[in-house]
Amino acid sequence: VGFCFTPRPGGVVLGGAASPPHTPGRFWGTCAASPELPCKRRESREASHRPRSGPVERPPNSLGRWVDPGFRTHSPARPITLDAVSAVFKTSPKVSPFIAAWLAEVFEPAAKLAAGKDQRLSASEADRAASTTDGILGLSGEALQAIREATGQVRPSVAKLLATAEALVTESATDAAGGDAKLSYKDAKKLPPGVERGYLALRGKIPGLEPTPTPTQPTQLGVISDIDQTVLPKHTGNILPAPYPGVTVLYQQLEKAKDTELDATWYVTARDAHRVTEIPAWFEEHSLPSMGIDTGIGTAPWVAQPEKIKDCLKVLDANPDRKFILFGDTSHRDPEVYRAVREARPDQVAAVVIHKVNNTVSASRVEGMHLITNYAEAAAELYHSGLLTKTAARKVMASARAGGLELTTAQGEALLAPR
Repeated sequence: VGFCFTPRPGGVVLGGAASPPHTPGRFWGTCAASPELPCKRRESREASHRPRSGPVERPPNSLGRWVDPGFRTHSPARPITLDAVSAVFKTSPKVSPFIAAWLAEVFEPAAKLAAGKDQRLSASEADRAASTTDGILGLSGEALQAIREATGQVRPSVAKLLATAEALVTESATDAAGGDAKLSYKDAKKLPPGVERGYLALRGKIPGLEPTPTPTQPTQLGVISDIDQTVLPKHTGNILPAPYPGVTVLYQQLEKAKDTELDATWYVTARDAHRVTEIPAWFEEHSLPSMGIDTGIGTAPWVAQPEKIKDCLKVLDANPDRKFILFGDTSHRDPEVYRAVREARPDQVAAVVIHKVNNTVSASRVEGMHLITNYAEAAAELYHSGLLTKTAARKVMASARAGGLELTTAQGEALLAPR
C-alpha cells in the first residue's frame, strides 16, 4: 500500500476525502507501505513537536499509551473509540482507496499486534484476536482469523496476511459496491464483519458488535447421516466422487463443538451390506468422521423407511447424553424417516438438515427442517440455530469454496448476517 498520511490544513487527505483536523497527541507520519522506513515528512513533523531544549516530552496518543512522536500504536486493552482509527472518509469511498486505508489503518496494526514478536500468526493467536471485543482487534480480529485460514499456512507472516487480505477484501468490496464502485453504509453490511467494522471506523462511526446466538447444544453433539446424495454425490461407475463441498468440515466442526474427538457420526443407509464395502475406505480418504454404517435390507420405500427409523433410534438410545443433528436428502424418504425419529425422541434431535436434490419439494415434507442446497447454507442455518459457532461456519464455507462451490466471501457473510 503506497500511501503516506500527511498533515494538511483542515485534515488528512486520502483517496479524495478529508479526515478531521490534526489534533495534539495525534501523529500522521506512519508510512502505510512500511512503517519501519524513514519518512522525511515524519522527521520534520517530529522536529516540530520537539522542545528546543531539555528532555523530549512524549504526549500520550489517543489510546492513552506513551509513544515516540510520529508513530501510532494501538492498544487492545482499551474499548473501541472514534479515535482508535482515523475517520478518513466523509463520503462513500471508492473501493481502491477504501482497501488502502483499511489495510493501513485497521488490518496491518491488528495483524502486527496479534502476531507478537515473531510477526507470524498462529492458530491460537488468531483465535484470541477473533474473540477480542475491544481495541484495534475488536475491529478486525474476525477478519484476521479468516484470512489466516485463507493463506493455507500454519503460521503465516504479517506480509503474507496483508497480501491475502488485499486480494480477498478487494473481491468482497468489489462485489458489495456494485456498479458505481462506491461503498455506502448499505453496501458495507455485505462486507465480512472484520471488514465492515473497519469501514465504519474509517467513516467515523463506532461499530456495534453484533450479538452471537446463544449456543443451545448440550454437553456433546452427534451426527446421524444418510450417505447417497447427502454426503456422496450421484454418480455412475465404480469410481466414487469427492463428497459434496463443505460437508466433511461441517461434520467435523459439529463433533468438535464440545470436545476434540471425532467419535459421534453414524451413517444409516438403505444399501445392503454388500453395497457398502467400499464406503469406509472412501470415508477415510476424504476425512469424513465415521463410527459405523447401519445398512438396510432393501431400497423399496415401505421396507427402507421403517428400517432406517429403527437404525436411527438404536443410535440415539445408545447415546442418551447426546443430541443429534440428522442429515438426509429429498431423493427418497429421509424427511419422513427423520420426522418419525424426532417425534419418537424429541429431546435428542437438535435439528434436521435436508439436502434438496429434487427440483420441487413440498413444504409439508420438510416442515420444521432446514432445507438446503449446499453445505454453506447448512452451516449458516446451524449457526443461526446456535449449534455452530460463526468461526466454525466460516470454516465450512471456506472448505466449500475450496471444493468448488461458487460462493463469494460477501455471499457467505450475508448468510451469517443477523435475521
